[in-house]
Amino acid sequence: MREAIMGLRDATRPDRSLPQHLEEYVAAFTRTSGISTDLVLDDGVRLSPDAEVQVLRVVQEALTNVRKHSGAVRATVHLSRGPRQVSVVVEDDGEGFDPRQTRPDGFGLTAMRDRAESVAGRLTIDSQPGRGTRVVVQFPTPDGLRPRLPEEMSA
Repeated sequence: MREAIMGLRDATRPDRSLPQHLEEYVAAFTRTSGISTDLVLDDGVRLSPDAEVQVLRVVQEALTNVRKHSGAVRATVHLSRGPRQVSVVVEDDGEGFDPRQTRPDGFGLTAMRDRAESVAGRLTIDSQPGRGTRVVVQFPTPDGLRPRLPEEMSA
């Protein structure tokens, strides 16, 4: 509960960028969980303020799942920008699971999917027992929503 309250408070600080929020959260997660967690940030990642809040919430939920369920020793959070989208990847070296066999009362994966979709994003879970888990969320960038020009189609 304390983790959720701290996350809600921190996500509303307009004086910090998304990378700053992620740096603080990942450092605190590493300290409190004992799971060595790396943060990889591409330069120039920009999203709408609403999307940035949802990214932070998805990362928080994904790392909470790593702590609670994975048995992982290491995790990585990677925020990257492609030509028309921003991707957030949270992966771990834990036990993994079969995403088709999640608990019907499970809130975490559903909440992450709902958060991503609320800002036109898409959530993908890649996991198998014994192989770790990779959570990928992709969000269109504002310029990624424009139609492609003919000369861009061949590139």
